[in-house]
Amino acid sequence: MENQTLTTALELASQGVFVYWLYPGSKTPPEGGEHNATTDTGIIRQWFNERPSANLGVNLKLSGLAVIDIDRHNRTTDGVNNWQKYLLDNDLAHILDTYIENTPRDGFHIFYKTSQTFPKADITLIPGVELLTDKVMIAPSYINDYHRNYLPQYEKRQKLVLSDIQELPFQIIGLTNQSQEASKREGYTTIGYSWTGQLLDEICQGTGTGSRHTWLCHIMGKLKSARPQDGNSIWKVLNFANSNCDEPLPEQEVEQIFNGLINK
Repeated sequence: MENQTLTTALELASQGVFVYWLYPGSKTPPEGGEHNATTDTGIIRQWFNERPSANLGVNLKLSGLAVIDIDRHNRTTDGVNNWQKYLLDNDLAHILDTYIENTPRDGFHIFYKTSQTFPKADITLIPGVELLTDKVMIAPSYINDYHRNYLPQYEKRQKLVLSDIQELPFQIIGLTNQSQEASKREGYTTIGYSWTGQLLDEICQGTGTGSRHTWLCHIMGKLKSARPQDGNSIWKVLNFANSNCDEPLPEQEVEQIFNGLINK
């Protein structure tokens, strides 16, 4: 039986796209993660022959790629609608003529080539829409939390072929620059996001069952870095974050996360 992920990884590597593996059904890479991405077919064969169910990631920076990540992660911010409106308002529908994937939570990844360097790995363009320039998961990866795959969106492009995708449009580079300039002018307050705003969105978005522990540790770290005077505030917010997961962890496990990290 053909290992579709291995086939895809080898096809990408043959084009100069740097790939790496992730644990089956998850977005979690092994230690080293995207930094171990390679085009070496021998290494790639070993990875995916040993782990036929592994997911597939791409190191965007090494591969000369960027991805517009459009999310529908909560009820208040619909990146798909926001991006559609932005494209229509600016007569930019033609920039969708490139390789696009449907993500498991009904969002989209839109792929572009670029030689541009960016100051941040993930840059908010408008609410619900980010420009990814570091790493991304790619089809046919499968996410246990949603029981769905990443899937090519258009029949005319069933796979990522570098010669068949657009250069990153100058309008998007301009939007990225606007976002960065606004961030510099306003300190933590930006046109779409502040550090606090991003954290609030993450807390309210929650996560799926397969990544709850890792995600809550991540949230706990951010809450600690805010340095509230009362540790009880962190405990309350951490519990609120847990309540937004698809299936909250038992309180005892949340308490273990809190106690394990509060004094580190």
